Amino acid sequence: MKQALLSINDVSKKFGGLQAVDEVSLQVQKGQIKALVGPNGAGKTTLFNLITGAHLSDQGTIAFSGKDITGSPPHKVNEYGMARTFQILRLFNKLTALENVKVGCHRWTKVGLVHGCLRTSVVRREEKIITEKSMECLERVGLADSAHKLAGNLPLGKRKLLEVARALASDPELLLLDEPAAGLNDKETDELLHRIWAIRDSGVTVLIIEHNMNLVMRLSDEVAVLNYGRKIADGKPAEIQNNPEVISAYLGTGVS
Repeated sequence: MKQALLSINDVSKKFGGLQAVDEVSLQVQKGQIKALVGPNGAGKTTLFNLITGAHLSDQGTIAFSGKDITGSPPHKVNEYGMARTFQILRLFNKLTALENVKVGCHRWTKVGLVHGCLRTSVVRREEKIITEKSMECLERVGLADSAHKLAGNLPLGKRKLLEVARALASDPELLLLDEPAAGLNDKETDELLHRIWAIRDSGVTVLIIEHNMNLVMRLSDEVAVLNYGRKIADGKPAEIQNNPEVISAYLGTGVS
C-alpha cells in the first residue's frame, strides 16, 4: 500500500475533564479530497489544531510526507507544506483582497532588514514576484476582479474564497478547510465545490471539515466521521451514508 500524505496514529487530546480527541487514527492519500464530519463538539477542529500544531497532542503521532511532525509548531507545519482556513474568518478587513493574499506569501520572503529599510532593487523584485503570485491565487478562486476591493466589503462567499486564496499562497501540498460552506447560499456553495475540485486537480490534496452533507457527498473521495472525539467510520461517501452507526449518531434518516 502506498504511503499516505498525512498519517494520524492513535492521537488523543484532553482539555481538563473533556476528552476532545480519543485515539483517532486517520490517513489522507495524496490527491484525495477527504472530509471529516460529525456533530458539533465531536473533536473535528481540535483534530485540525493537532495536525497544524496549534495544540500539542497528549499521545499518538502525526506524519506528513513520511516525516514525523508530532509537536511541530504551526510555522514549521506550514513550511512542511500544509495550510489551513478557519471556522471564523481571519481576514484583515481593512486591507484589500490582494494585500490579504500577500500575507500568505510570508513563507517565500527572503529579504532582510537592511534591504527592506533601504528599499533596494532586491526588495522591489521580491515584491513584484509576491504580487504576481498573489494575483494567481486570486484567479484560482475567481477573485481576480476583486483584487483591489477591501476584504471587509466583500460578500461572505467571496470572503470565504479569499481565505482559501491566502492559504494557497504558501503553495501547500495539503489544504485543510474548516467549514468553508458555513453560511453560504446554494449558488455560493456550488461555486465553492467547483473551486475545490479545481484545487485538487491542480495537485493539492484537501482535508475538509463540513456540515453540509450534500456538499460532502458530492465533493469527497472519502469521509471520516467523529463522534465524542472517537472515529466511528471511515470510507467512501456511499458507505458512510448507509452506515447505521453514522445514521444514528449524526445523519438521522436522511442527508440534509
